[in-house]
Amino acid sequence: MLSKVKKSHESSVRFPVNFEERINKAYGEKASDLRGYLTLQGKRKMIILIDNWHVVDGDLKDSIWINIMEVFIVLKDKILKKKWLGYAGEHCRGFKTYLTHDYIECVSDELEPPYVKYPIIDQSLHTEKNLST
Repeated sequence: MLSKVKKSHESSVRFPVNFEERINKAYGEKASDLRGYLTLQGKRKMIILIDNWHVVDGDLKDSIWINIMEVFIVLKDKILKKKWLGYAGEHCRGFKTYLTHDYIECVSDELEPPYVKYPIIDQSLHTEKNLST
């Protein structure tokens, strides 16, 4: 998926995504690519210290949506945007839950730090100062 997206950025080719208009559900060949890329963008851009997707800055959400529109051909629709950004938020919450389970509740000396295992996580979020607040 990421290699396809990288090639898309380099060549300005965008992938078409079909949507069921009544429920704004993506379907077709590129639907799973859209979901994967949206999840990745959410994880990459969202600060894991934020507890609730609803308090995430609108500019951050807009930048995620702009990235989506650079790679995929999607309708410019506010309802569609809200639904799919909510999808990104759900997956960010799931990722955060996973990290909490593995790195806080079930701490193991064998685990490498999350910012090593997941380069999308900013190492500065794991400093002593941030962890003690």
